[in-house]
Amino acid sequence: MNKLAAFATKAAATAAVTLSLVFAGAAQAEVRVVTSVRPLHSLVSGVVGDRGKVHLIIKGMASPHDTALRPSDAAALQQAQAVFWIGPELETFLGSSLAQIGERVRVIALGSVTGIRQLSFRQGDDWSRDSHSTTTGGGDAHNGLSHSGRDPHIWLDPDNAKVIVTTVAQVLSGVAPADTRYFRQNAAAMMARLDRLRAELERRLKALRGRRYVVFHDAYQHFERRFAVPATAAISLGDGRLPGAQRIAQVRRQIRAQHVVCVFSEPQFAPRLVETIIQSTGARAGVLDPIGTALPAGSELYFKLMRNIAASLERCLLGGG
Repeated sequence: MNKLAAFATKAAATAAVTLSLVFAGAAQAEVRVVTSVRPLHSLVSGVVGDRGKVHLIIKGMASPHDTALRPSDAAALQQAQAVFWIGPELETFLGSSLAQIGERVRVIALGSVTGIRQLSFRQGDDWSRDSHSTTTGGGDAHNGLSHSGRDPHIWLDPDNAKVIVTTVAQVLSGVAPADTRYFRQNAAAMMARLDRLRAELERRLKALRGRRYVVFHDAYQHFERRFAVPATAAISLGDGRLPGAQRIAQVRRQIRAQHVVCVFSEPQFAPRLVETIIQSTGARAGVLDPIGTALPAGSELYFKLMRNIAASLERCLLGGG
């Protein structure tokens, strides 16, 4: 009896050690991923699921153009197995840091991935003459501002989001081959949701076609083109820079001449500017957020972000408050 008890005790101890090694191996096998902006973090998180940790660099109201890396961000980059960003067109501060992390890390500039629909920033101060223009140029010399190159807000087109999800699954499968099936299943589920989202927004936004509105800066073209709801102009002809008095007067003239229904600000800019612009014009004020600054990070953020943009357009353009 004593021998049997000793054997059972030894077997239990061996099993405990084995299980601890298994769990330790599983913890070590978690993929370590870094993303730049919230919409990317959301799409990547949907593919990673519970098989890893996704670190988000740009939080809250921080701008993708001039954010400074925190020590925790630098540490996450050094420990990462994969990094997903749009590219130097958007996260201008990140390029030098990515160049220093070595070849062992998979760094993917999603703005340049094959299959992504590319659009160039629109030029000039009145897009109503050619709402589908994708010609690059030298900006608006009239105001001393330049906004040339590709529009990096690629996630605002659900079809681009599908390309992103597919790319993420492929990259993660190379990083953690044992979880390939899991990543592919998550990607397939995400793409099915993206298809349903696109169909939903197409139905909702049909009623807005032909209604004129002005955005704060040229960040929504991917959304506008996908759902056929083009903006008339932008307040800022640079990338989010505050306009001068000359530009404000010019926008006010456009609002009156073109019967603009709504003028949109963004969360990081005081709405007082838009209130000044629309005064005595008959236009309404709204807010559009292309990045989801107030939404909780996670796999659901992308879907809430897109629906929020649609809802903001509906409320302002249809006069629902």
